[in-house]
Amino acid sequence: MNDAVPNVSAGLDKVLTCLVTSVVLDGSSTTPGVSYLWTTSDGNIVSGANTAAPTVNAAGTYTLTVTNTANGCTATDAAAVTLNDAVT
Repeated sequence: MNDAVPNVSAGLDKVLTCLVTSVVLDGSSTTPGVSYLWTTSDGNIVSGANTAAPTVNAAGTYTLTVTNTANGCTATDAAAVTLNDAVT
């Protein structure tokens, strides 16, 4: 019976600035045969919510859920996107 929980990494936290108005998150899993789903309650996913590397354009917490398609087991990890709009 395959009941292995997939490995998941949402990648490093990212920073938006007045010049960098969108970033690409860097999710990953070393488990073969997984699907990706990014969600957020306080940010904004522009595109790629069902990929390992979505584009986002708002500060917030982004949660990556990885599902092992062979057994339905899931694992989650989160990445934070912050806004640094200080003028330099």
